[in-house]
Amino acid sequence: MKPQARISQVNRCLNCNNNISNNFCSFCGQKSNITKLNLFTIIKLSLKAITDLDNSLLRTFFDISTKPGRAISDYTAGQRVKYYNPIGFLIICLAISLFMSNLAQNLGLSEPNNITGELRDFLNSYPLIEMLFVLPIISLYLNILLSKSNKNYTEHLVFTIYTYAISSVLYSVLELTGAKLILPRSSLWLISLIFISWASIGFNQLKPITTFTKTFFAVLLGILTYAIPFALYEIFYVAS
Repeated sequence: MKPQARISQVNRCLNCNNNISNNFCSFCGQKSNITKLNLFTIIKLSLKAITDLDNSLLRTFFDISTKPGRAISDYTAGQRVKYYNPIGFLIICLAISLFMSNLAQNLGLSEPNNITGELRDFLNSYPLIEMLFVLPIISLYLNILLSKSNKNYTEHLVFTIYTYAISSVLYSVLELTGAKLILPRSSLWLISLIFISWASIGFNQLKPITTFTKTFFAVLLGILTYAIPFALYEIFYVAS
């Protein structure tokens, strides 16, 4: 098996930039042998993050809301103690989003989705399951369309998870303002897509207009790739 490539230096912590002389940084506690991100690393860090709430959740929320490209780049570059783990962050943001969406509906500021069906109702109740399907597809398209950025698939997946987590909260905040009663539902999703595409510029460090356009297209293509089989299932299987 090919060994994992290290991205840290032996005597410098990538998280706090202090000198280290053993397996852990004595200042922030991060491991010294940071490796390039892969799926196994993400899963292992996710399990730790879900059971350990001492991470900087508020800092993660603030930084990814205001400077998402830089913050996610810092995480993938090795600053993994500074920021909350992406999957744990997604779970928390989806819970917040679901709470705010239900609150908006109870206050009469929003309306339930008009798309119904047994499978659709299930996914509306458990949005994390839907995200586990659609986010990897979007990340694959990002990896293909933005191959010049020198980011691997897992790093694009981390970017997609973080930005979708924030955009889900953004969508629910707009619901609480009553915007869903005034504007078409698609316009709220458009705002989320613009946020993700804007964040991609700072993350991938390529030409801004090209990056924005390709990211926007990749997200739309990923959603369609997921939605078309889902729609066919509802039409032919459930209807029969």
